[in-house]
Amino acid sequence: MIVLGGCATQYRYNPTTATGSGPYHAQVNDNLYRVHYKLLKDDQKQARQLALQHAAKLTRQQQLDWFVVLRQQMITEQPINSSSDKIIRLTCDNGQCQQSSYDNPYFRQQFKESTPTVTTEAILQIRMGRGMRPHGAKSFDAYQQ
Repeated sequence: MIVLGGCATQYRYNPTTATGSGPYHAQVNDNLYRVHYKLLKDDQKQARQLALQHAAKLTRQQQLDWFVVLRQQMITEQPINSSSDKIIRLTCDNGQCQQSSYDNPYFRQQFKESTPTVTTEAILQIRMGRGMRPHGAKSFDAYQQ
């Protein structure tokens, strides 16, 4: 008898800059990637647009023509109040939102003193391809982004 086991890897944002913001991606398999873009402000539209631009750039780097967004998540985080280290995290995926909280004494260190302490992160799971692009609202030409 063969028993196969597997475990999901814990999500961990690994920024390309010291501030904890910007693009990041992880390869899941040959043409499947998870693309992240994190902002140090509350702007879901901009986070999504920058994630799409990063996905297009990544697709071009793989010398492919298009990508399809298979799944999209939006994560917003902010302190529960101005004196607490408790962070409220709102994760939205396909119209369903879930709230959680955790302690992070370092969260405020990524912000300038005069700016609001909120982060927005768009996470896209994409599949890339070459040739004829699939039709649909979640399909993007890598050279048009």
